[in-house]
Amino acid sequence: AGLFTSIVGVTQSIVGACVVLSSFFPPLAVLAEEPRATSAALASYGQALFEEGIARWRYSETVNAVQKEYHWLRGSLRLAWEVELQWEAEEPGRVRCAVPSVLVRASAAVFCMWGLPRIAVLLLLMFEGALRPADGAFLCREDLRFPRESGGVPGAVPCLYVVLRKAKTRHCSARVQHVRIVSPGLICAAFAAFGGLPPQTQLFACGQPDRVARLNAWFASSLRTLGVNATEAKGFTLAGLRAGGITALFRQTGNLPLVKWRGRWDSAQTMDNYIQELEGSDAYANVPAGVRGDLQALSDRLPG
Repeated sequence: AGLFTSIVGVTQSIVGACVVLSSFFPPLAVLAEEPRATSAALASYGQALFEEGIARWRYSETVNAVQKEYHWLRGSLRLAWEVELQWEAEEPGRVRCAVPSVLVRASAAVFCMWGLPRIAVLLLLMFEGALRPADGAFLCREDLRFPRESGGVPGAVPCLYVVLRKAKTRHCSARVQHVRIVSPGLICAAFAAFGGLPPQTQLFACGQPDRVARLNAWFASSLRTLGVNATEAKGFTLAGLRAGGITALFRQTGNLPLVKWRGRWDSAQTMDNYIQELEGSDAYANVPAGVRGDLQALSDRLPG
């Protein structure tokens, strides 16, 4: 949280219509009294980090730390977050190996055999909704809006809305986001697994503080049981569920606006980079043919 103190080393900022050159900014406690000036200073700071080749996450954490320290700035740092979005478009993060549909379904079958159907359904929801690991790990029952709970339009396709209250991009995009699930089988499975839970109950039952790491460990365990590489370097991880869901949707529809909506990107360029890199992965092709046959057989055991 102390990263924001390094802002004083930036040499240029834009405050309103004036360009201010100095060896330091005013103390943050003073600068924070002017939200527009703070946002402009942070934007300039981000540009300086980008030009120096510093990792993008440092800038994101800096802006988050400033917002946490000076709570009244929330919602007033759009210029600062626009720099982060542009940075992401220029230098997108490493795309994880996309988990194909057959693999996540086989993993879900393993969890069902282990007597853990809720984890199975959660993983399928994360795949179908292209959710990031933290999105899925922190979902509660109240975040699922089933057809009977959402006041559906007569004649419309019944759907499940998954509400994302802590989405990664909530600071620079919609504060509360959602995905739309239309698969009848998955909606029924989700209702059977979670429909009867109290609103505040988390879908992933976990007593450990790092819920994402624990869910990733469960997923990795299922993959190792299936004989599939679950390492970070060249294998499949929980983060690959989002990539897999995006890949599947693009292959099924070829509809880029639909893919952009499902991925919840503000930038079409970021989406283009993401999809282009996904198809370059050969991770599943490197799974032995015999293992791929077993995966298909297990996947076929799950209802559509």
